Amino acid sequence: MNIRPAGKGDLVMIERVRRETFAHFAPAHYSAEEVDNLLENFDAAEALAMIENGSLFVAETGSVIVACAGWHREHIRHVYVKPAMTGMGIGSTVLSHAENDFQKRTSVPTIQANVILYAAGFYRRSGYSVISEERAWDGSAYYRMSKELGSPSGL
Repeated sequence: MNIRPAGKGDLVMIERVRRETFAHFAPAHYSAEEVDNLLENFDAAEALAMIENGSLFVAETGSVIVACAGWHREHIRHVYVKPAMTGMGIGSTVLSHAENDFQKRTSVPTIQANVILYAAGFYRRSGYSVISEERAWDGSAYYRMSKELGSPSGL
């Protein structure tokens, strides 16, 4: 597996991985209408800003993008793993890569994440704590979570 900064040409595959992930996992936790909203509300402008900032990363096996993760402002964003690739440590690895990049480039000791219900266990295992349960504009639930990263190495 290779992790690299995402490029503009990766945006279509990132959105495809996102759609596959939501379509596979979200129906067990959300209504059909909420799943449709999740599938349709991809913030491409934010993803492009992250690409331009060098803060969105993709994980590849061979030349196929199988996961992504990044950060925007003080939030982890766009963490998706192809459903067939979950449970292999790929999500944890790409998330850790994004966290390390955030920590090195910002020196901010805490990172936040707005977490879809089905991913809460993954984030807990990755060291995140629930701050609160929130509701999105469509009424769907999510968790606000955070993780203490500490000081960057060498500071």
